[in-house]
Amino acid sequence: MTGRAQALLCAVSALAGLALVGAWWGSRPAQEFGPAAAAPPPAAVATSAPTPGPVAGPDPAARPSWTARPATPTVPAARPAPVGLRIPDLGVDAPLVDVGVREDGAFDVPADGDVVGWYRWSAAPGGEGTTVVAGHVDTAAAGPGALYPLAGVAEGARVEVLLADGSTAAYEVVARRSVEKTALPLDEVFRRTGPHELVVVTCGGDFDPVTRSYEDNVVVRAQPVP
Repeated sequence: MTGRAQALLCAVSALAGLALVGAWWGSRPAQEFGPAAAAPPPAAVATSAPTPGPVAGPDPAARPSWTARPATPTVPAARPAPVGLRIPDLGVDAPLVDVGVREDGAFDVPADGDVVGWYRWSAAPGGEGTTVVAGHVDTAAAGPGALYPLAGVAEGARVEVLLADGSTAAYEVVARRSVEKTALPLDEVFRRTGPHELVVVTCGGDFDPVTRSYEDNVVVRAQPVP
């Protein structure tokens, strides 16, 4: 497909502090996916929890390389930008910063695991198509990231996006699944037309000790609520 991006990819950042990594990884809770909410096919649903990888961490040169669609602005200037993400049931409360793509075409995910990125060429909340936000599940330097608990989100959970004008856009989770990175449904995630949805993405699945990254993406879809 002309202009179609490669699948989103994500990797934990460079190793720093071996003892810290070993401590949090050894005590991390299990992330059981359970039955996934209904979602448009095709998509493989992962039923196994992420498997801890070696504490050696990722390649120091590696950075998240989530490739997005071409940078074609579609956001009306009148809509306030998102500045924060909350998922009360999971204890997620993270700042949102607008991001684009790097020169190599990769989604420029914030390096700080506690910060989530809003793809600035996706819809702002309330706009047509999808609002896409993404962040780290964890980093080797700091442990669990802002979206670490995302794999455990339940259907019906409330998601709040704080906006620059002080208002809040509220959503309800309608689907959660784990998808191999090479099988990410780009037309669903980066949808520029049709009903508005929020899509939240992070890493999941097994940790590949060779590539030093997770094999899957956890993709959560949420629809607006009054």
